[in-house]
Amino acid sequence: MDNKELILQLSKKLRISQVKTQERLNLFTNEIITNLLSDNNVEFLNFGDFEKKLKGQKVIFNPKAGRKMLYPPRNTVELEVSGSFKKHLKTIEK
Repeated sequence: MDNKELILQLSKKLRISQVKTQERLNLFTNEIITNLLSDNNVEFLNFGDFEKKLKGQKVIFNPKAGRKMLYPPRNTVELEVSGSFKKHLKTIEK
């Protein structure tokens, strides 16, 4: 599902226009981003926790240059799925 499909489904369920749905979805995602940039975790009941983490520097091999390089530390976002969501995923047939 891409962004356009998500907006279409949400607008049908909420019975509002796609433009208003897009605005609300943007507000929602911007709030998550703002909290993560402020070093706050974002927790959703029965879904999971978004957490900003710093991945340390590491040594990588550049095959084109034929030498090792130092890859700098960087910030990432990780999603830790809740236990109830994991149980729900196990019930879905493959």
